[in-house]
Amino acid sequence: MMKPVRFIENETGEEVLVSTPFAWGDYPKTSLIEYPSGAVFALPDSEVSRHFTMVRPQEVFVTAFGGSMFERPTKQQRALEEAAARVVSG
Repeated sequence: MMKPVRFIENETGEEVLVSTPFAWGDYPKTSLIEYPSGAVFALPDSEVSRHFTMVRPQEVFVTAFGGSMFERPTKQQRALEEAAARVVSG
């Protein structure tokens, strides 16, 4: 997980904070873009570099968790999602 990092929006020159939470299961990795106004937008991580440039130099803090204790979805949550998908698909 990337703690908030300072980026500049390429079009406007506005400084924003970008954080990237862990993905839940197989969902694509998404970054959260926070503007000084407090507005927050989600953007696929693969598109961040198209619209934003990282402020350099700066310290970047990354956190990693290992082991199944922090894995999501859990086995039970995954089973619930699979059961729901079977009901929807009929």
